[in-house]
Amino acid sequence: LMWLATTRGLYALDADGPVRMTLRTNAADPAALASTDLRFVTRDRAGTLWAARSSGLEAIDTTAGRVSARIALAEPREIGFLEDRTGVLWIAHAGGNGLSSFDRTTRTLTHYRFVDGKGAPLPRFGIFSALEDRDGGLWLGTGGAGLLKLDPAQQRVVRYRNNPGDPQSLSGDDVAALFQDRGGDVWVALHGERLNLFSPRRS
Repeated sequence: LMWLATTRGLYALDADGPVRMTLRTNAADPAALASTDLRFVTRDRAGTLWAARSSGLEAIDTTAGRVSARIALAEPREIGFLEDRTGVLWIAHAGGNGLSSFDRTTRTLTHYRFVDGKGAPLPRFGIFSALEDRDGGLWLGTGGAGLLKLDPAQQRVVRYRNNPGDPQSLSGDDVAALFQDRGGDVWVALHGERLNLFSPRRS
């Protein structure tokens, strides 16, 4: 099945085109979608389908066509997420609320804030893209704050930014998309700038 997240609900299409299932809101059914205005949908390794809306995430039992869990998370703009190799869901907020993670084993939602080396908070920024590389590194593309490489165990971040005096620095600070190719190199797409290519194993 192909799942489509739309502004009118969630649709499941067969490979040859016909709609097999449609999920919408129903005030009389607490297991129906809370909103038909969906932003994103994907399936995790366990087979659970997750849909993002402006007020959070919903886990959907596709066999029954019902919502099995909800994560309240207000975000007026796009929400995306990435499941890492340990099974943690990393939730990226484009509206400037930053980054959260959800541990499905403990049902714990954790919000993160970014500070500099002296502990002072960084200005708020949105996260538009996320990538887990083959070595387990987590990369975050931000709207204006450059590229972040996250080390969750150490709770530290390495930030790559544009430096006009350094031709080897990132071409810009507004990262739109990330991709790792077969050779292990990471491609960084930036708004209005050239594509950047680098090896994640080098500083």
